[in-house]
Amino acid sequence: MASTSDVRSQRTHIGKAIQFKGEISGNEDVYIDGKMEGIISLPGQAVTVGPNGDVRASANLREILIQGKLEGSVAARERVEIAATGAVNGELTTARISVQDGAFFKGKIDVVKAKEEPHPASYMRAHAATVNAQANQPAVSGVKEEASEASAASEDDSSKPSPE
Repeated sequence: MASTSDVRSQRTHIGKAIQFKGEISGNEDVYIDGKMEGIISLPGQAVTVGPNGDVRASANLREILIQGKLEGSVAARERVEIAATGAVNGELTTARISVQDGAFFKGKIDVVKAKEEPHPASYMRAHAATVNAQANQPAVSGVKEEASEASAASEDDSSKPSPE
């Protein structure tokens, strides 16, 4: 097992003063103590939602520790732990779950065998789109800008006379 200093050096930290919208993906563990909306795609990694963390997301990861607030769907291949200070509203799919005394949970828990894939990727994308549509935000950062640019381009084309 890696030492504590090794683990900390391989972990991304999103501080409590940070607000982030979009998609998180990569190959290192993530600690979220700020506000995050979007998609977390870290199937081989661990995520910690710190005590100040406020996360609205669909997540596909190895394991998660929730000490703050989480709303959305989580597919954790190995483990979900909700600390006494944690609050979850959504759907959890995992092989193992731990809910400490005092934690809040509202939603659905689906415990699966460790070798099963918790949720197919298409389910995660569809749920992310639903969560983001409720928040009036694009599912992935940049989609709104691309759509706006395409609309502007088509308006420019429609104002020009068509060659006949």
